Amino acid sequence: MISYIITSSLLVIPTWLVYIFLVRNRTSLRRQKTYLYVAVIGSLSFPLLVSPSTEISLFGPSASNIEAIGFGHQIDHASLQNYCRCENPNYAHRIRYRANGWYNFLFKHKIWFTYAILLAMGGVGLTFVLQLLYLHRLVRSSHKESINIDGQNCVLLHTGKSHSVGAFRLGKSYIVWQDELAELTTQERLAIFRHELSHLKQFNTLEKAALRLLQCLWLINPVFYVLRKELNLLSEFLADESGASALAKKQSYAHLLVHLQSLNNIPLVMHFQHSQLRKRIERLIYPPAPSRLPVWQMAVGAIFAFQYFCASPLAARVSSTLNTLQTYEVISQKIAPDAREAVYCTDCETVCTQDE
Repeated sequence: MISYIITSSLLVIPTWLVYIFLVRNRTSLRRQKTYLYVAVIGSLSFPLLVSPSTEISLFGPSASNIEAIGFGHQIDHASLQNYCRCENPNYAHRIRYRANGWYNFLFKHKIWFTYAILLAMGGVGLTFVLQLLYLHRLVRSSHKESINIDGQNCVLLHTGKSHSVGAFRLGKSYIVWQDELAELTTQERLAIFRHELSHLKQFNTLEKAALRLLQCLWLINPVFYVLRKELNLLSEFLADESGASALAKKQSYAHLLVHLQSLNNIPLVMHFQHSQLRKRIERLIYPPAPSRLPVWQMAVGAIFAFQYFCASPLAARVSSTLNTLQTYEVISQKIAPDAREAVYCTDCETVCTQDE
């Protein structure tokens, strides 16, 4: 499982770099989101297709974690008996051990690191459950009003509290509404409705829930957090385009965004107000010109090819590294604490230092 998490985390890093330099602002917003979906799905899927034969058994002779040792002098076959209890010592089965302060610190506190990660994962899962319960409670406690927006039926939730406008799916399509917005013009209210309707059509509630669960897997993967932020921003860009279509000028919609800016938030809900307001307005008024080259097709093809051909060797390398670290941990527990170098025999599990 650890090997899978690390492999999938590493696979998504190059895909993000390709997105930054080749895809972002060079194709449509929907294709940008699709590319990110493909990158995530590929990073999660291809490591599952890796053959079990790439796994390296602990202490198995392999060039990646086995090395012949000579501490200042060559250990010939005749002298191998001094380093282990084997009747017929095998020179190829000697593992080189050198003390590493960082590894020692890591293994000494491994139990606390494990507890911290499990606690963080549990916190993410608990937060997700509490957010879902909050939305259920919000639906039950709010006054409901059915409304049809551009042919789609939705339910307006009048909460009676200071919540920002937002939309989410929970069996039905809901839009959190404020009575104070009745002061807006009909077109301005339509702009807000279309914005929220776009979030519903994008299934942003499901997207946010899936990303919350993915966070448990990629908890310490920094690329996940920038990728999640980018997906949220792209969703807002698409919703702003839909909302702006209700007004004669994009500048009018931009003024509406500023007017309705709020700090109130509802978990798992895509809000009409958003913290990245400046980027949204700039994108709306000054949209980038898409590239004439088929960058989206090129990027998706390149990423699929990269993930397909790199998943297996990368998984093997990760497994080898993990087994090497496990080997180091086992040896370090068998030698004297102050020993800096040692020879370990995998056949008889004997540890000898240079002075012995």
